[in-house]
Amino acid sequence: MTRLKINQSLFSLAFFPDADFQNPFDRTVYLDLTNGEILYLYSEDQKAEWDGCSAEENIKNKALIDTHPENFLEVASLSHGKHHQILQEFLASPWTDDKVQYQAAAGVYYGPKSIGYWLKNVQDDDAVKAYFNYREERMNELALEFLRQHGIEPEWV
Repeated sequence: MTRLKINQSLFSLAFFPDADFQNPFDRTVYLDLTNGEILYLYSEDQKAEWDGCSAEENIKNKALIDTHPENFLEVASLSHGKHHQILQEFLASPWTDDKVQYQAAAGVYYGPKSIGYWLKNVQDDDAVKAYFNYREERMNELALEFLRQHGIEPEWV
């Protein structure tokens, strides 16, 4: 396993979003395996500029990745299905001892099966806080699994 210093916040910004709904600028994210940096590559230079990255930087990143692809690992965001799976895992977990609270929270989700609907309609601050804590912990586990599957042991900075 290769140890690599990686900024956990920047890696999380790349790995955690819902790939099906949260990529308006059509970008691909890469981890530089030589230094742990996160690079963004946009399909078009104009989209890079809309996202606050210069066209020059996008061109530079594309050339770097094209020239040395072995030095880069694509970091795909989590799928929409994976986000649903995390909420389902949370709802199946022992997040509360209160059966009424548990059933109410699960009932709100398992009707329409929508994360947004659940967040807006669960009307239980404790459930929402517990879910966000669970989600963050689970996403961090998934990020670690992803990196280890690619032979990387991150040293989070």
